[in-house]
Amino acid sequence: MIKALAKAKDSNRLLDVKATQFTKDVNDLPNLVLTMARDGDVVITMGAGSISAVPGKLAGGTHA
Repeated sequence: MIKALAKAKDSNRLLDVKATQFTKDVNDLPNLVLTMARDGDVVITMGAGSISAVPGKLAGGTHA
């Protein structure tokens, strides 16, 4: 996944390079997202397993 994101960032300008981030630890996601999110942003999480706890952590956090 890391290699695919890096390749897409370099070859496909459809991705916003500044807004594309990766973390190996799902527990780091809430803080990472909250430092990037701004008023009016929509954050969508998809996946199975441990990712399902992220929306609740985001809803209780404050963004930059």
